[in-house]
Amino acid sequence: MIRFRNWLPADLPAAVFYWNRAFADRRNFFPIDERDFRDRVVANRHGEEAFDPAGFQIATDGAEWVGFAHAGRRANRGYLAFLHVREPHRRHGVGGALFDLCLSYLAGTDEVFVDGQCFNPYYGNVQGPFIPFWGTPEGISVPQGDREALAFLERRGFVPRFEAVTMERAPADSPVLGEKGEGNATFRSYVNACPALGSRPDDLVPHARFDRHIAWAAVVGERVAGRVIAYSMERARSGLWGIYDLEVEEVARGSGLGMALVRRALDSLAALRVETCEVLTIPALSPAAYRVYERLGFGVAVRWAIF
Repeated sequence: MIRFRNWLPADLPAAVFYWNRAFADRRNFFPIDERDFRDRVVANRHGEEAFDPAGFQIATDGAEWVGFAHAGRRANRGYLAFLHVREPHRRHGVGGALFDLCLSYLAGTDEVFVDGQCFNPYYGNVQGPFIPFWGTPEGISVPQGDREALAFLERRGFVPRFEAVTMERAPADSPVLGEKGEGNATFRSYVNACPALGSRPDDLVPHARFDRHIAWAAVVGERVAGRVIAYSMERARSGLWGIYDLEVEEVARGSGLGMALVRRALDSLAALRVETCEVLTIPALSPAAYRVYERLGFGVAVRWAIF
């Protein structure tokens, strides 16, 4: 008989076992251990990701986990961070029951959302450049080809708003390009730290606890007008890095600064003998960024549904 309950402290080994068995075939999966799940999920106290056991619903058959769902609150909104049911127990109402329990937990919020766009809690990397548990360089998401998951969410009122794409290329490849478009900018590189957009180039935000990463900043005058951060995803695959963030101030957009930053990041990764660099982008929201990556030789690898 299927039973439902909330998270208990003793569940950590079962959570890790379930995760590693259920998602081993997902893109950029790596085997997690108890420390990973504890630090990223149940011991997370970071703002809107602060873990609440009442929001973590588990379906069991005897002592075995057969599915789970994780919900949280973001101000006056509720979010569904994760929901999964193992194949033998699908189409028997388990997923729907887990979803309804999450809605009950989120009662009183103005709306409930599923978001893999920029807020990808617990299982993604909202806090900084470190590898998600699987999926894109920014977090887990629903592949466009996963018709069962898309249909499940659509029946409950969630329809994809955008399509995101994972793009990839080998840093050592050299596409044919025109001028770098650097203008009057100077460029500075950083390791495991980076200044914020609009700040002074020496006002660094340290990221020592995150995965190894490098950053380039475009400096105009004494102000950071653009930056790019790339980080190691080698827990998933040897030689794999991802672009975590590319930002250019609005007044500097269209000047070629973004392309110049990504080219420098690729040059740095090539020097490190990185084999593949991935990036996630949403063409409908950031057509200029998509064109930058396309011109730089990135090709589409996977398409994702963004809710």
